[in-house]
Amino acid sequence: MSTSELADHAWWASFWTTIEHGAFIALIVALAAEFAALRLAGRHHRVIDKEKDLKIVASEAQAAEASARAAEATQKAEEARERVLEAEIRLQDSMHPRTPKQDVLLKALEGNPTAKVQILYVHECADCSWAASWISHWLKEAKWELAFPFPMPIEAPPAGSMMPAAQSAGGQPWGITVCAVPLENNKPYEVLFRALQDSFGRSELVTGSRYDGLPQGVLRIVVGPRA
Repeated sequence: MSTSELADHAWWASFWTTIEHGAFIALIVALAAEFAALRLAGRHHRVIDKEKDLKIVASEAQAAEASARAAEATQKAEEARERVLEAEIRLQDSMHPRTPKQDVLLKALEGNPTAKVQILYVHECADCSWAASWISHWLKEAKWELAFPFPMPIEAPPAGSMMPAAQSAGGQPWGITVCAVPLENNKPYEVLFRALQDSFGRSELVTGSRYDGLPQGVLRIVVGPRA
């Protein structure tokens, strides 16, 4: 091989060795840059991931709050619907005279101790006489002793008196009152009170009251205006 050919091979060998060393250095630099980039980018990724987690937590909290508000709104709507239905029932009841249910009243009285009963009603009232007459009728049917052949109207209070007529007879100002003395350990009173409550369908229509003006062993039913 001539000197010139050998020199040519030596040049190319040196050239490619230089390229190899340069590539190796470049690879080292690239790996170092990649490692540094990973380390530097990691901090930013952690910030981003943390922010995402906070947004997810906030979103879940908002969803839970919205769900709770929706449930509360549904409950309030249901309560409002029940109030409307109750008002409609009361309105329908107010359009008809108060009448005790025969079967309920007689069944509640059957087989229980009885007593003599006075039945009084407020005269200035749309359905007081009606309700009192039906109570009287079914008590007779149940073999309870009545103090009067028919319900008696309550005498109007003296002029200038602020006391409602029903209250002057020992009852509550409104509704139907079962009066007795004493109220405790008085089985006929308890039976009659519960029987009237059940037969009129709404317990607030019928209340109980102690009235010391009654003879011993006598009960009084006072039928006042609607509550």
